[in-house]
Amino acid sequence: MTICSSIQYNDYYNTNLSMNIFYGFLQQYQIQKAQTDMENAKQKAEHIQKEIYDLSGRLDALILATQAVWEIVKEQTGVDDERLLKKMEDIDLRDGVADGKITATITMCPKCGRTNNSKRGNCLYCGEELSGSSTLSGI
Repeated sequence: MTICSSIQYNDYYNTNLSMNIFYGFLQQYQIQKAQTDMENAKQKAEHIQKEIYDLSGRLDALILATQAVWEIVKEQTGVDDERLLKKMEDIDLRDGVADGKITATITMCPKCGRTNNSKRGNCLYCGEELSGSSTLSGI
């Protein structure tokens, strides 16, 4: 091997070694980042799972309370299931869409004239009771 080819080999070897070291650091960084991302995703999933569990419990309680109130109303007033279903349909159609839910709209406060979400029972600014609000609108 000549001196010239030996120098070229050393330059090639040093460049290759430097690239391998750099690539190793890059891979280590990417592995650590992936592990951090995975841990963050796991924590987020656990948090969401807890929220779903809590919401499920709240929903069960609302269903139970609704059933109890309905049975009391039926016993004391004689209103039947057909009338309840008709009223539910009427309320559903208040926003113009039969979609099984009450859609929030903008409501003007009769006292201060500011706009509020229709699901609010009272004005966010002055506390005035908003017309069209109901006991259940904050749920």
